[in-house]
Amino acid sequence: MVKSSSFMQKFIFDKLPVKGAVVVLDDVWQVIASQRPYPDPLQRIVGELLAANSLLISNLKLDGKIVCQIQDN
Repeated sequence: MVKSSSFMQKFIFDKLPVKGAVVVLDDVWQVIASQRPYPDPLQRIVGELLAANSLLISNLKLDGKIVCQIQDN
């Protein structure tokens, strides 16, 4: 079994109304980025969207998919 370098760690601060998560997508991002030759600015946006979607789906109680679209003129 190959050990993944991608993970999500949720956290909460006791006695404070603060909670969050840390997302690391090293090997997942390497696979996605290698599938297309994205220009550097677009590559950064795709990576940020991947992290944002990971955080979003970790808090949803739905079976399904999230589709994210980027449009430029």
